[in-house]
Amino acid sequence: MHNAIGEYLGAVVLVGFALGAWIQYLLPSVVSAWMLTIFAAIAVVGAVVKIRRAAMEASNYKLGRDGEVAVGQYLETMREDGAKVFHDLQGDGFNVDHVVVCSKGILVIETKTLSKPDSGEARITYDGTILRKNGIPLKGDPITQVKAASNYVSSILKESTGKRFSTQPILTFPGWYVDNQVGFHSGEVWSLSTKGLPAFIRNRRDVLTLSDVSLAAYHLSRLLRD
Repeated sequence: MHNAIGEYLGAVVLVGFALGAWIQYLLPSVVSAWMLTIFAAIAVVGAVVKIRRAAMEASNYKLGRDGEVAVGQYLETMREDGAKVFHDLQGDGFNVDHVVVCSKGILVIETKTLSKPDSGEARITYDGTILRKNGIPLKGDPITQVKAASNYVSSILKESTGKRFSTQPILTFPGWYVDNQVGFHSGEVWSLSTKGLPAFIRNRRDVLTLSDVSLAAYHLSRLLRD
């Protein structure tokens, strides 16, 4: 962020000096003053736009990272129950935020960190097709994203172990109340609040044996090391 500000301000200053020198050389003083003012205004507007864009990108990045850290901290509590927890699993040009391997299954979790409104409720609703933030459809396509991440984890485990493991895609929204209106069916996307995520998982029925948990976790840990 600081580098962006310094770079653009430095460019504005140098361009201003150069334009001012040439205008004074080529044009009468009155004309050159107006021309210099116009060019300076254009340069300042351009610099402000770029700085604001850089600031917004930095803010969004921090918001996203803070959300991932918060979810990771909640998931880490599941290690007490024997769960294996992995963060930032790298794919080809993308990353999977979190993977939990436990007797309840292989859970592929994507974090969506959204700015909360200044007042009123902060509610996510999911009707099985569309996610809405306080009634307004979310931008992007997080449902397709988490499904793709879940399929990716399943495919790399199949390739590495030779065994087909089912994976469960989960979307979580730190700080938001989440209303999943379609229930929680295996294989379908689950949309959950962050605080209740570990307890919700613990209350599910067992679907993996301890040997399968160890096998899947071992191969995922190898992938992370590589």
